[in-house]
Amino acid sequence: MKKGKTKSNLSKLILSGLFLISFSLISYSQSHTVVGTIFDNDDNSSLIGVTIRVQNTIIGTTTDIDGKFNLRTNSPNDTLVISFIGYKTQNIPLKGRTKLDVYLSQEATVLDDVVVTALGIKREKKSLGYSVTEVSGEDLQTAKDANVMNQLSGKVAGLDITSSSGGSASSTKIVMRGFNSFTGDNQALIVVDGVPIDNSVVSSAGGEWGGSDFGSGVSDINPDDIESISVLKGASASALYGSRAANGVILITTKKGGQGNSKMEIDFSTNTSFEIPYVMWKLQNEYGAGRNGQFSGPWMINSDGIPVFDPNIDAAKGSWGPRMEGQTIIDWDGKEREFSPQPNNYRDYFRTGILANNSISVGGKFKSNNYRLTLTDLRNRDIIPNSNMNRTNIGLNLGSQLHKRVRFNMYGSFVNQRFNNRVGLSDMHNNVNRNYIHMPRNVSNESMENYIMDENGKAQTWYMNWPWMSNPFWDHQYEKNFDNKNRAFGNASLVIEGHLKYLGRVVIFAFKNSYGFIIFIVLIALWFIRSF
Repeated sequence: MKKGKTKSNLSKLILSGLFLISFSLISYSQSHTVVGTIFDNDDNSSLIGVTIRVQNTIIGTTTDIDGKFNLRTNSPNDTLVISFIGYKTQNIPLKGRTKLDVYLSQEATVLDDVVVTALGIKREKKSLGYSVTEVSGEDLQTAKDANVMNQLSGKVAGLDITSSSGGSASSTKIVMRGFNSFTGDNQALIVVDGVPIDNSVVSSAGGEWGGSDFGSGVSDINPDDIESISVLKGASASALYGSRAANGVILITTKKGGQGNSKMEIDFSTNTSFEIPYVMWKLQNEYGAGRNGQFSGPWMINSDGIPVFDPNIDAAKGSWGPRMEGQTIIDWDGKEREFSPQPNNYRDYFRTGILANNSISVGGKFKSNNYRLTLTDLRNRDIIPNSNMNRTNIGLNLGSQLHKRVRFNMYGSFVNQRFNNRVGLSDMHNNVNRNYIHMPRNVSNESMENYIMDENGKAQTWYMNWPWMSNPFWDHQYEKNFDNKNRAFGNASLVIEGHLKYLGRVVIFAFKNSYGFIIFIVLIALWFIRSF
């Protein structure tokens, strides 16, 4: 009896195994592998990090650095959901296909279907033959920045915004995806109310060996004066501006007065934001000062067998010495300490930055005229100790219908910027980032802060043999610098409409001696007031 039962159980076990094997074979035969590449529909560039997911499942992958993907699905008839930030999501049925090339279209951030073109004409977006992404002025009010271009980060697909390390209101590099050159300028052209502006960087002498970044033309534009920003890509988009617009156009339209029904409108806005260092150099914390993994180079062993650090020896920089294990040393300032890592000295040097922006504007219309006057005060406490910036911006926008076919428009902006202790670049001695990168990992902030100068008033630091390396606490307390910048921009236009439209325009741009520009604006304003 037992024998028969055992045989029966064995038969069931064999049948179950055969069923599982056949089920596995059937399941495997239904799986399907698909490969492909995801492209930008505008410039045919490959897209990195695009999400490809099988619809109604958790199966998915992302594209690699070349925009390629490889995905195994459950069935050759599955549907793929392809999504990417700033682009329209696509649902693509496989229908047995094993290879896909997908082109994603950008999803513009717009408040209206009407956009401003390169010619300064408002047209329906769907009627244009090129890519336009528009960001409204309201979108720029949520998180203010000393440089308005930094506020476009994350708002426009394919726009790469790179800030300089020169502190608040320093220059910004603006490059659109697909526009790159090894020898030429890759930056997009900045156009304000139809007028290209000079966006070159103003800097002190030094180049690759140092200097300071005082900002570029676009860094002085007041965000509170901006009605909208249109990002134009494609050959036809830049037709008006020729070769200067080969890398794309960023078209800024300023606010005009009299947009509502009231004769006078007063707007006030205030904004306060805080900033802290987010991405910093990753520095090792295992080895300290020295050479060849030993207490050599800047070290000498005294009669008690204790290593003594000499900051006057050339080999003092870097961390090529022994492991930091709490050994007793005589440090660079002559004090006995433990030879231990300082993992937070770089981050702890910085402070929380504060940016406060207050703006008031008065605008309205009377008869056939409109006006808008803006006054903005920006105060920025930088993350570098004792570094701060104050900026005052005055903007005036006037318009007058002189005749039923003749219209006069004028926009002027004057900026005064004061900066205390602007950080240095590259090999400048007051480049904080560079100093901490070369600093041995055993040197503490406490030692540098407590021994800034000797009894004769001479600056002291852990490396005295090189004038381009300094104590960062000395730099922000005693090695002070100050710059005062005046910048003015304005344009006036006369439009005559008939069977054809005629436009005449005068542009004034001044950097240092801009007080003549102020007189020009005042005279026009006085002429305008006479129309009351």
